[in-house]
Amino acid sequence: MALSLRSLASDTAVYGLSTIAGRFLTFILTPFYTHYLSGPSEYGHIATIYAVIAFMNIAYSFGFDTAFMRFYSKDNVGYSQQVYNTAFWSIAGISLSITFVASLCIIAFPLQLEGIYTSATTLLLCAATIPFLDALMIIPYAHLRMERRSKRFALTKFFIIVLNVSLNILFVGTLHYGALGVIISGILSSAFGVVLLLPDMLLWLRLRISSPLLIDMLKFGLPTVPAAFSTIALQLLDRPIVGILTDSRNVGIYQANYRLALPMMMFISVFETAWKPFYLTNAEKPEAKKLFAQVLTIFTAVCAIIFIIVTLFMSDIVALPFRGASFIHPQYWSGLHIIPLILAGYWFNGFYIQFSAGFHITKQTKYLPIAMGTAAVTTVILNFALVPQWGITGAAIAMMLSYCVAACILLFYARRIYPLDYEWNTIALLIGLALSTFIVFTLFSPLTLLLKILMGITSIVMISILLLRKKSIIHYLKR
Repeated sequence: MALSLRSLASDTAVYGLSTIAGRFLTFILTPFYTHYLSGPSEYGHIATIYAVIAFMNIAYSFGFDTAFMRFYSKDNVGYSQQVYNTAFWSIAGISLSITFVASLCIIAFPLQLEGIYTSATTLLLCAATIPFLDALMIIPYAHLRMERRSKRFALTKFFIIVLNVSLNILFVGTLHYGALGVIISGILSSAFGVVLLLPDMLLWLRLRISSPLLIDMLKFGLPTVPAAFSTIALQLLDRPIVGILTDSRNVGIYQANYRLALPMMMFISVFETAWKPFYLTNAEKPEAKKLFAQVLTIFTAVCAIIFIIVTLFMSDIVALPFRGASFIHPQYWSGLHIIPLILAGYWFNGFYIQFSAGFHITKQTKYLPIAMGTAAVTTVILNFALVPQWGITGAAIAMMLSYCVAACILLFYARRIYPLDYEWNTIALLIGLALSTFIVFTLFSPLTLLLKILMGITSIVMISILLLRKKSIIHYLKR
């Protein structure tokens, strides 16, 4: 078990270092956009466009990414090559068809976007090519994950992000192309990603698809698509809803502050990348269930630390100097209060990711759409109910509660499908400590920086003590 935990930690560290560096570079675009785009309205339109792109990415994958990892066999190269080609060419055909239809619709039904100083049709046509290019990388990246080539995976992702940020600085900051510059940067960086992965693709690609395998992969992968759509709905559907119920300016403010919860989202993303291959490869081991339960406790402790640090210091971070002004333009500061809600929402999403392991292990993926579908409906209902009264605060509350619903529903079914003996007492104490710190900070704000540092150190020490009391965790890590 100790070896397995170290394996997960090793993969998470590799994915994590590159992702942290890459996400930090991407995070720099948030203050960059707040200063170089024309205002919250233009930023709001970019947020909405990328929300649509995220939905298209799920449609293009068609569940083949998950099916590929389930059917892939490292010990049977010939069979795995069939899996690779069946999944890749299916995605390529689906994505090309949808891109063509979407382009026709954009031309046939032109839109006008407030605050956009270029042709909206040109902007949207360019944006439509980004998910197509991204789709070509889905299976190559899944293959790298299953081969545990984490360094190759991480470096290519990192280089794409570096190029994207650099191109944004050129097209938005220097050439002042505005929203069009953001989209051009996305196209060129995605195309660069395809080129980087081309050597791996050429080694495995052949012009053939196995029809029986295609049917089997669809049977496994398609049930995961509604859950994937629901996941994206939970993450991004609030942007267009806020735009419909208020205006694009509120969308821009909401997006900028949503992005400031990046540390929690980044950890969840890094962990999920390493988590799925980890539990799939360790599921048959005798100590698997105990191992997975231990992981949740450690995961919760890390989330508690991130929540406390970001909550305590975000108001100081946004005021840091940036090109003679503040890190985040002051016109976006009115949304800072939503950050703890977004952090909590990501935390609940992490629980959902943890609980989903048993359903993939037992091939009972039909339960995933129930949880995420219910949560997606919840987010729509809550957004339409809360946003008219509370604005972006209502959207943040809806996001948090919807992720909570998804996690609770999945846990309910997981206790029957793949029961694990989680350490709920310790988990509750960790969550309670994070919540208590937030309440004290809120009641006694504003606090000096020194007091915030002392609160943060005290909370982290208490979390460490809680983990040290769990002798089983320390025992397995030392073995």
